[in-house]
Amino acid sequence: MYISIPVIIDNKASLTGRDLEKRILKQHFFVFLLWLISKKEMHGYEVIKTLRSDSTLPSVAVSKIYPLLGELCKKDFISQRKVMQGKRARKAYHLTAKGKDALRKAKEHIRSSHLMLQFTREMMG
Repeated sequence: MYISIPVIIDNKASLTGRDLEKRILKQHFFVFLLWLISKKEMHGYEVIKTLRSDSTLPSVAVSKIYPLLGELCKKDFISQRKVMQGKRARKAYHLTAKGKDALRKAKEHIRSSHLMLQFTREMMG
């Protein structure tokens, strides 16, 4: 049985193989983006720069980040506001109440799963 963390992407019946792997990775990355944006309001390029500042993270193409941010906006997990930077307007992203709730549920899910807790503890050393 597949459990989403949290249910950000609509559930689909019987995913297998590569589709399941892609979906799990996407959901975890959505939670990661929510966590990152929860730390401070960020514009898209700032998200990209932050991700690139950690050389241990896999490189995520710019062409992938903006659609993911758009999807999180569309699903009301984050919202954007226009921020002027000199003469240039940028979209600054911040968590909505729904995004904060989704991040809280993801934390609860990880804490409530003995396997996830064991995995996290072992991975952290």
